[in-house]
Amino acid sequence: MLRALLRQGLENYVSAKDTFRYPVIYYNLASLCLDLGKLDSAMSLFHEGLGYALAVRPIDVPDYYLSIAEVYVLMDSLTKARELTKRAIEYSVTNDLPYTESIYFLNLSQIHFKESRLDSAIHYAELVLETSDEPTEIEQSLETLYRAYQELGEPQLAFEYLLRLNQELKRREAKGINLKVARIYYERELSKTLQANFELGIENEEKTRDMVILLWALLLLFFMFALISGLLVTNFRVTKAKKVALNSLEQSKNELERALELNRKMQDVMSHDLRTPLSGIISLLELSGDDGITKEELVRFMQQLQENTTVVLAMFDALQKWAHHQNSAIELERHEIDWNVLVNKMKSVAGIQAKKKSIHIEVQQNEDIIINGDPVILETIVRNLLSNAVKFSRENSSIQIISKKSPGKLICSIVDQGVGMTPEMAERLKQGTGISTKGTSGEKGTGLGFRIVNDFVKVHNGSLHIESTLGQGTTITFTINL
Repeated sequence: MLRALLRQGLENYVSAKDTFRYPVIYYNLASLCLDLGKLDSAMSLFHEGLGYALAVRPIDVPDYYLSIAEVYVLMDSLTKARELTKRAIEYSVTNDLPYTESIYFLNLSQIHFKESRLDSAIHYAELVLETSDEPTEIEQSLETLYRAYQELGEPQLAFEYLLRLNQELKRREAKGINLKVARIYYERELSKTLQANFELGIENEEKTRDMVILLWALLLLFFMFALISGLLVTNFRVTKAKKVALNSLEQSKNELERALELNRKMQDVMSHDLRTPLSGIISLLELSGDDGITKEELVRFMQQLQENTTVVLAMFDALQKWAHHQNSAIELERHEIDWNVLVNKMKSVAGIQAKKKSIHIEVQQNEDIIINGDPVILETIVRNLLSNAVKFSRENSSIQIISKKSPGKLICSIVDQGVGMTPEMAERLKQGTGISTKGTSGEKGTGLGFRIVNDFVKVHNGSLHIESTLGQGTTITFTINL
């Protein structure tokens, strides 16, 4: 029937020899086929009309290309649809012809939706809404937005566009699902019923009384609901305030416990670190009181006493930094340090303790090493490791301090021939969970000295490694960036 109408129209125009109108006739009939879902007929008519448009009416060519692209989208021929859309724009630009951007955007949104490129489909569909006032284009773009947001799992946005789509369809007297319209309909019906009852009057007093009772009941229920809601809100706020107060109290409790723990650790650390230099000071004072001591020996003892006293003061500074590190980062006071001088200074401090056990401390360093670091912290590292080596070494044994340079870093190893450790003991020591054990001569400790060393090595961007064999000795190696 459509083709009959087409042929009849064409014959009339042919007889009138009005070929200039052919593209318009074909376009209108093809659009009618498209609205009726006759895609093959629409495609055939669009192609025939395109031929006439190219010949006599170039201004219609871009619309033909875009309409054919729309049919290809409906036929799932997306590559051809994209090609025809591009050709429409190129033809318009080449021939300086106006073209409708909204149709171009609509085709792209449909193509991208078919290709599951949902973000791009949404972008072009929104451009259609911004640039078009054509109802059909607006409806198609709203449908694309609705379906795209459904695919993306955005039900709220999908519902909003569905409402807009139904409103648009309503304006065109089309059918659709519209919850808002249904709600308005029932409200209007209720309003009409109440108005009719008011105009006709109350026919039955019992019904009036029941209505009043019902209204009061509803009002009472409303106030009860409001009261219960208020109580629930108040209870929620009180509960929330209690939780905040309890959390604050718990936080204060935790901070107090941390402070007490830090205080305990500081006491333990001070007793551990101060024992070695103070023992040396006491030994020097005892030796200086010997009647047989020479003047030269006394001078040497006084020098050592001064060194040990200086070390004690430096240790207080290091312990203060370590205590501060428990709550915040350590601020390093970097200086250029002659590593050989530092090591020999710590050897002298540990020498008195080593001398009591006839332990020989040997320093091995084949080259000058200059390091940039915090001298107080670096001295604490060497002193603690050397003190532990003496503590767990047997009498008449030896300890080696081996230092060497590697590209960009210092490697220092302290090797003893003491009691050694099992792998499990070494791992607990490195993790800071080791327990205090007595030395070979009954020396006491806290088990925290190594934790201090590990912390101080880390703040110098270094690392620490333990190699130990039970009964044979231990080698502790640490690295510090130069």
